[in-house]
Amino acid sequence: MTEKKKASQHIDEEDPQAKTKQTAYERFLHENKKPWLFFNLFTTLGSIGLAVGTFLVLNTQVDDCKGLKTALWLVFAMHIVNTIETIINLFSLEKRLCNGYMICGFFIFEIIVLSYMQVVYFEAQQEDYCMTRTPLMYFWMMGQILVFYFVVVLTICFFFRKFCQDPNLKDDEDDDFVATKQ
Repeated sequence: MTEKKKASQHIDEEDPQAKTKQTAYERFLHENKKPWLFFNLFTTLGSIGLAVGTFLVLNTQVDDCKGLKTALWLVFAMHIVNTIETIINLFSLEKRLCNGYMICGFFIFEIIVLSYMQVVYFEAQQEDYCMTRTPLMYFWMMGQILVFYFVVVLTICFFFRKFCQDPNLKDDEDDDFVATKQ
C-alpha cells in the first residue's frame, strides 16, 4: 500500500467526517477515478486527432466561404486548449494550476467558439456555393459539430446518470439481482 493511501486511510480512521470535508470535485474524482482517467485520455487523443485533421483541412483549402476558415482556426485553437486541459487533468495538476477564474475562462472560451462555429456553419449552409466551393471545410465543420454533441450527450449520460436515478429503484434492482442469483 502506498504512503498516500496509508495516510488517507489513517485520516479516515481518525476523522470519520474527512469525506464531508472534501470538495464536490474531490468526491467526484474519488468516486470516478478510472472513468475520469479514461475520459481524459480519450479526450486528449480525440482533441489531438481533431486538431491535426482541422489543420490539414485548413491547409488544403485555399478559398473561404462565409467565414468557415476563421471558424476552423478557432476550432483548431479550441482543440489545442482542450488537449492542454486534459493533459493537466491526466497528471492531476488541475488542483495546483487551475482556479475558478481559469475554469470560468475556459468555459466561456469553449462556449464562444462552439456558438461561433455553429453560426458560421448554418450561415454557410444557406449558400449553395459553400458546399461546392469549399466542401471539405463545410463537411469538416459539420462533423465537428456532430462530434461535439455526441461527446456532450455521452458525458452527461455517463457521469451524471446517478443524479437522475430514483434511489428506491436502485434498491429494487439490487433486490431483483440478488433474487435471480439464488
